[in-house]
Amino acid sequence: MAIAFRAAANSSGSTTTSHAVTLPSGHASGDVCIIHCSWNGSPGTVTPPSGFDVVPGSTDSWGTPTNPKQTTIFKVLDGSEGSTVTVTTGNSISWGGVAACYTGCDPTTPFGTESLNGSATSSTNAVASSVTVGDANSWLVGGAGANSSTNTYTPPGGFTERGDVGSGKSCCLADTNGVVGATGPSGNQTFTISASRAWNAWLVELIPGSSLITVTDSQSVSYTVKQSATDSQAASYAVASPVTDSLVATYTVRTAVTDDQPASYTVRGQVPDSQAL
Repeated sequence: MAIAFRAAANSSGSTTTSHAVTLPSGHASGDVCIIHCSWNGSPGTVTPPSGFDVVPGSTDSWGTPTNPKQTTIFKVLDGSEGSTVTVTTGNSISWGGVAACYTGCDPTTPFGTESLNGSATSSTNAVASSVTVGDANSWLVGGAGANSSTNTYTPPGGFTERGDVGSGKSCCLADTNGVVGATGPSGNQTFTISASRAWNAWLVELIPGSSLITVTDSQSVSYTVKQSATDSQAASYAVASPVTDSLVATYTVRTAVTDDQPASYTVRGQVPDSQAL
């Protein structure tokens, strides 16, 4: 299943402990919703909305820099969400945030490796450290924050910015808007800040879900023979498109079939992707 961007929304607020985050318009059950919050200093204990959890490795409420701090959380939406959710902090603090929703993600393990980087030394470059991509069909999603309420951001090359908050506490969120295309190191990704400030930046692999379709009884499925098979020689085929169930079906070739000659078979049950037929 291919990942797709659905929508994003910006939010911000003045000094408070209760932070209402606007969810993207049209969000739906099954979407992976990522919320990136940037805090004007230490937020204290951060309590995500019900059902949300921390994106592994991408949340910083301590260490360098002391300002800004960030929290990045997510949820696989179940349809019970309204137009906003509330993030609570132990300290009263101003903030900015971006929420983005994606379809086609793995609902069980939507994230691969992740990184978080930051510096108290002012710079116009917020550098998200490289992550190791495990699936070439994954996307990269990342964000940055700076010690300012008015900065704007330019995303890394090849990324599309989804949100840019210039009030409360500035931050942004961006993604590759397409598959990475290769496994291995992603390389560092640099967000450019409009003015030199202390900063932090994060990056994570967003993993696609399985593409499942159901092949029903007596539905015709076509296969192409990739090797010569003679009369009465058993030949196995791999399903080119993912399908459900775990029934193993074996067919016997009754006539000579040559390489790359199309051969049609009728499925009498349901089989999984790459299951031998």
